[in-house]
Amino acid sequence: VPFWPWAYSHQQHHRFHNHETKDMSHPWMTPERYEATNPIVRFLALDHPWGVFLGFPGYLLLEPKWSSTDGSHFNPQSRLFDKGPKDMRAKCAVSTAACAGFLALTFAACDGPANWAMQYLAPYLCFSWWLFTVTYLQHHDHDTKTYPEKEWEYVLGGLETIDREFGYGIDDITHHI
Repeated sequence: VPFWPWAYSHQQHHRFHNHETKDMSHPWMTPERYEATNPIVRFLALDHPWGVFLGFPGYLLLEPKWSSTDGSHFNPQSRLFDKGPKDMRAKCAVSTAACAGFLALTFAACDGPANWAMQYLAPYLCFSWWLFTVTYLQHHDHDTKTYPEKEWEYVLGGLETIDREFGYGIDDITHHI
């Protein structure tokens, strides 16, 4: 994951938590917004169990507005940075180069694509599932409220965060995120 683009989008997510249209990372899915979401995105990320594995990589990679993401975290020309600090595009390029270099090193260190998939891809998909699930559970519940532009305030949005305990030592392993 490219660090600076992720840090920027994460900051924006917390800055606009539970805002109906500006919250980033887990957009609020009304029936109307679901119907307007591209069928490919619905198939890959929303309608099937594999969405919890593909949702985070898709969120990081996809650029087009039809993908229902904030923009690509790997592309320095992404719309994600249109309102960001001026140096964010350069930071994105550095982060992307570091990720590409690490990926190349992991391929070189493994004995073929099958070993790479077992040693890196499988754990990454598990990490993606965990991150997607924990983030969703911390920010969504049946009675969670979202606020339109005229009603939203930073504190109101922040008070909608749900502090969950996962038990079985999971809280200790994950540092109580």
